[in-house]
Amino acid sequence: LDIDLLGREEAFKDIVGGLSKNDIVVLSGLPGVGKTRLALEVLKKHKEENPSFTTKCLRNNGQNIYDDLNIYFNSPGSYLILIDDANLLTNIQLILDLFSRKSQGIEIKLILTVREYAEEKIINFISKYEYEIFKIDSLDKDNIRLLCNRFEINNSKFIERIYRISKGNPRLAIMSSSVAKKENKLSSLF
Repeated sequence: LDIDLLGREEAFKDIVGGLSKNDIVVLSGLPGVGKTRLALEVLKKHKEENPSFTTKCLRNNGQNIYDDLNIYFNSPGSYLILIDDANLLTNIQLILDLFSRKSQGIEIKLILTVREYAEEKIINFISKYEYEIFKIDSLDKDNIRLLCNRFEINNSKFIERIYRISKGNPRLAIMSSSVAKKENKLSSLF
């Protein structure tokens, strides 16, 4: 989406800093709070500041990734890997084993997104590595108002309804704002 990271400026700065100091950063939070969007922006910023890094994004599709890992990470170099919904990846240990290739000239950094209910499971896997966890919370009412303004929604009744529907969840707020803009009726927001 072509929307700024509203209300995430401080978290963005902290995560970028955390990635420079740690092998792994974990973005934890409820579904729809913007973990993936934030992770992609951090990935982009890291690439700007560290052009020698090759970036890769992984998502669970139920396939065995062993062969792919050996193909894509067999040459010396620096790699930043985003694993979205890391808790769904059944063979995360295969990715963590890439850290053992440092002697082969392979440097790995990971950004993991995880739903908060599965955070402990991921911590159990990564506990022997340098990592930092960042909790991504729902947006407050002021940030939802700013988001609504991006959709040219200024009516306080619409904004209040969007906030109640979304409960601070940016994904739901964007969806509700899209409907409100298109329909221009308060009744369209159930």
